[in-house]
Amino acid sequence: MRTNRSRRIFRQRGIVFLLAVLVLLVAGLASLFLFAAGNTIVTAQRLKSETTDIARLRTVKDALIGYAIGAYGGGSRPGQLPPPDTLEGAPAVGNYDGNGNPGCLDGTKLNGLPPLNDSSAKSRNLRCIGRIPWRTLGLQPEALDENDPLGSMMWYAVSANLADPNFCLERLNSGTISLAHDVVAPFACPNAAPPFPWLKVCSELGRVINDRVAFVLMLPGKPIATQGRAQQRALNVKPQPSDFLDAIALPPGWSSIPPADRCSTYDNAGLTNEFVIATQSDFFNDRLVYVTVDELAAEIERRVAFEVRASIDSFVNLRGAFPWLAPLADPTLASSYVPLSPNLTLAGLVPFYTTHSSNDFLTELGWTISAPSGSVSSSGASLASPVSCTINGTAQFCRLRSSTGGSISNSVTVPQVEAYFTFDISAPDAKCKWTADKDSRVKCSYSSNPLPAVPQTYQLETGMSATGPWTSCGTFAGSNVRTLKADFDFLARPDSPSINPAFTQATPSSVMQREVRNNSVGLSNMIELTENFSPLSSTTTCGVTSLNGALPIVGRRFSAGVGAIAVRKIRVYPALPEWYFSEQWNQYIYAALSLDVAPGSGKTSCDKGGTNCLTSDGIAGLDAVVVALGKPLAGQNRSLPAPNNFLEGKNVNGATTKAFASSTEPRTANYVDFVAPMVR
Repeated sequence: MRTNRSRRIFRQRGIVFLLAVLVLLVAGLASLFLFAAGNTIVTAQRLKSETTDIARLRTVKDALIGYAIGAYGGGSRPGQLPPPDTLEGAPAVGNYDGNGNPGCLDGTKLNGLPPLNDSSAKSRNLRCIGRIPWRTLGLQPEALDENDPLGSMMWYAVSANLADPNFCLERLNSGTISLAHDVVAPFACPNAAPPFPWLKVCSELGRVINDRVAFVLMLPGKPIATQGRAQQRALNVKPQPSDFLDAIALPPGWSSIPPADRCSTYDNAGLTNEFVIATQSDFFNDRLVYVTVDELAAEIERRVAFEVRASIDSFVNLRGAFPWLAPLADPTLASSYVPLSPNLTLAGLVPFYTTHSSNDFLTELGWTISAPSGSVSSSGASLASPVSCTINGTAQFCRLRSSTGGSISNSVTVPQVEAYFTFDISAPDAKCKWTADKDSRVKCSYSSNPLPAVPQTYQLETGMSATGPWTSCGTFAGSNVRTLKADFDFLARPDSPSINPAFTQATPSSVMQREVRNNSVGLSNMIELTENFSPLSSTTTCGVTSLNGALPIVGRRFSAGVGAIAVRKIRVYPALPEWYFSEQWNQYIYAALSLDVAPGSGKTSCDKGGTNCLTSDGIAGLDAVVVALGKPLAGQNRSLPAPNNFLEGKNVNGATTKAFASSTEPRTANYVDFVAPMVR
């Protein structure tokens, strides 16, 4: 029976996002989110009159963080934030409608107009500032006025790294979000490093408070004569940021502050990606809160860890067993995520698959042929007849001969090739892909090149008639380079083996095993042996010095017969969203299982009275933990498989001690893990 704790998962549903219960831990810091299961769609929330302006700002801040950790659809990814609501076009025709406007603003234009849209948004001039996109966030202000003369509508600025619709920041994960914007490198889109600046917030004394800010929320006050301008909010003109947001004079001693430690302007409407917090006065009445990139990263990592935990939970429900994990290895290598016998482990990287079109999942693969009959024949013309080939750019007829000069027969008996089909094959050569829904069909392929070569004599025939007669021009000594290919396409539902009696259920359920009998699936659709003849002659024959590279192809396949092919060892993995692959989050996730729930043990929950359950500080009896690794810290080298290159604190030895850190362990300069406990 699944417990409530196992149901605390965050699930994807269509193009809408899920917001769970927001719990504000510390004023001014990003919120910690508890995730509740179910299909709840965020409904519009009414922005009530809060006791203080700061409380109102924090409410919207929580909604933005919730959007970042739960955004779906339209190519969204965890961490992606909505662009602000800006005036599209000239102020006279533009409209503040509560929707985020893709493309943000062109920072070289007056007041940030016009917006940059679509492909034109691929520009270093992108500045993302405007009103809060309240419709996008599912919020509803108490009062809505296009001109907003009292300044009750909040303004919102966000780094284009997180709001650019072109995804100029190519991937958004723990590694990329930890990087600084390279102000020296030329702008490029897409870019592996942040192509746009992070926002900067300064104090009224001139010094930087934080230069790694993800977004800023500003609540303006009534119109005033602020530094450099008098604000106008006329009813017949839709005001701009400068009509709401304030500025201060350059602070005393500004020039003596090192440039890296100060702002260049102290104007919240200056389109410089810099913002100022100052004392309230007759000349400055903006209220401001902000969230740093690193605070946001912590929330995103929690969200991804919960996603992986939910996926493992679903896998266990479907397969009746936990998946094997992969030993620690360089996480940038695809083969790192393939748990191969005998290197199976209960603690390491999490193998996975997605529906991404370019992401086959790697697997072990083996097969045997049971009492095959029939023959192996060519896939095209008779082997004793010439096949078309090209030599030095000229079409010729070519013929394969045996090593004794005799003609190859039209068929080869099964024993001559059966040996190639009766051995086990290990990843990463074997690849599988789900061809439909994750629980229906799976297609796997294997290719081996070369198999043992077969000496042959190659004979070139002249004359271009398809039927002959042909005149032997000469022979070349060489070898056939043999390539074995196998394709398996079968139902993959161990819970419903009766769908097709040709398939048998897997044992254990974490490893797929299917027997494909040719009375339901033709063997000719499954295994193929291709021979590419590579002559090695260095002498001149028929005017040709060498036939290397001229590869007449003869395909050989099993023809229909009695018997069966048993396919086994196809391991299936937890299913994760496409962004998990495209954003390379798989490089930042670790998991550990209790020995009690090892695949093949027949158990899906640990023995609560035993000694093998995991713990996470005060939480005991854990079946598993999922750990978001965060960015690599100084001294960590994740291309090396030592646990201290991936984990920190108690987690380094957690797989041995069975004790992991708490899920509420604070992040520090030396600890960035997040532990998501799992109890079924």
